[in-house]
Amino acid sequence: MAETGCVACIDAIAYLTVSSHFMKKALQEVRRAGSHTNMTHEDVTAIRRQIEDLIGLESFCELKRRPSRRESGANAKEVFGEMRNFK
Repeated sequence: MAETGCVACIDAIAYLTVSSHFMKKALQEVRRAGSHTNMTHEDVTAIRRQIEDLIGLESFCELKRRPSRRESGANAKEVFGEMRNFK
């Protein structure tokens, strides 16, 4: 790898391995202490908001608030077309 100029090789499962390791530690802390002692409420709120923004949670919630296909009389093609345009 070094001959090609690569500094590191990130295995496809590296993210899952690291996140699982630290999630396990976090859950052990919650069990031991009853909550996350390494994160403040403000930390949790800020990170949660970042994740919600990243996945577009507000847009999804807006879509969920709309009348159902049955309630609106829309056909399946219209509903799937709208879902395809979901951002």
